[in-house]
Amino acid sequence: MKPADASKSQIEKINAELKRAKDAYLSGVFDLDEYREIRQGLENNKKIIEAETKNVPAPLRANEKEDILRKKIKSAWDLYKNVQTAEEKRTILKTFIHKILIYRDRWEVVFYI
Repeated sequence: MKPADASKSQIEKINAELKRAKDAYLSGVFDLDEYREIRQGLENNKKIIEAETKNVPAPLRANEKEDILRKKIKSAWDLYKNVQTAEEKRTILKTFIHKILIYRDRWEVVFYI
């Protein structure tokens, strides 16, 4: 389930709880103060979930990831050409290479994006 779908499901549950609380208040199960307290708590939870949903970035498509990585490598290479010491070069490479895995038959480079 996608995060947006989970948030939508949580909001729907909160809306259902709000309706049940209102029905219970109208039926005399809760007094007005209890109903307001329940409603306010549920609405606060709903606002938190909605705010979290707005702050979730959309997942990047593969070609967007490649473009970002290509730009990082190009800017790092421009810096790399101009530094002299191995330590400076190592520091530049660490800005976009997470780790290098070496196996008997192959090697893999894991990049930061």
